[in-house]
Parts: sequence; structure tokens; C-alpha cells
Amino acid sequence: LIQTAQEQRLFGSMFPAFDGRSSLYCAARLPADPLEFKLTASINERDREVTIVIKHVRDVDLSLIEAYIAGSLDSLPRDSLGFLDIAMRHQSSQRYLPIARSFFYPGERSTHK
Repeated sequence: LIQTAQEQRLFGSMFPAFDGRSSLYCAARLPADPLEFKLTASINERDREVTIVIKHVRDVDLSLIEAYIAGSLDSLPRDSLGFLDIAMRHQSSQRYLPIARSFFYPGERSTHK
């Protein structure tokens, strides 16, 4: 999904992070809202053209993390921390095989018995 959109230059110079389900995070607003594009996907062993629609839902306020650390915010800012988790894992998940909260080299075998 992300690779196809980047090949079509839909994100401009931005490198968004995708959570693999339904959320896409960008450092700035998308060039269009909503942003639509088509791609071909293999569904049930048949190629089908699908339309992807990305629209702005809300902004993530990273200053809430700083406020929580400073002690001026009582509740944990889960949305902001979730965004950071996805943003930091995205590039690694493109290069390595993610399993649970770990990353492995493709083809790596466990030495545990």
C-alpha cells in the first residue's frame, strides 16, 4: 500500500507510517483530503483493482508526552505513544520480519532447542 502510493508520488516527500490495519500517520497534512488511488491486489488468488481512500481523522499531539513526563498530565497519552510506536516500527517492519514485538531477518532460524 505505502510502496504503491510512494511510487505514484501521492505523499510528496513525506514518508508515512502504516500500522498494517487501518491507520496511516504523516508528519504533515496530505496533499489532498481525501486522497484516493487505485492498486491491484491479489484477493482469493484473483487480481482485483481496489480503491484506497485516505482521509484526515485527527492530529496527534506529541506535547502530551512531554507534559506526562513533566508530571503535569495525570493520564497516559495512549494515542501519542501509540503513534510513536508505529512510526518507529514502520521502517523496520519493511526490512525485517515482524513477529509480535520482535523483528527477525528473513530466513533466520532459531538456535533454541
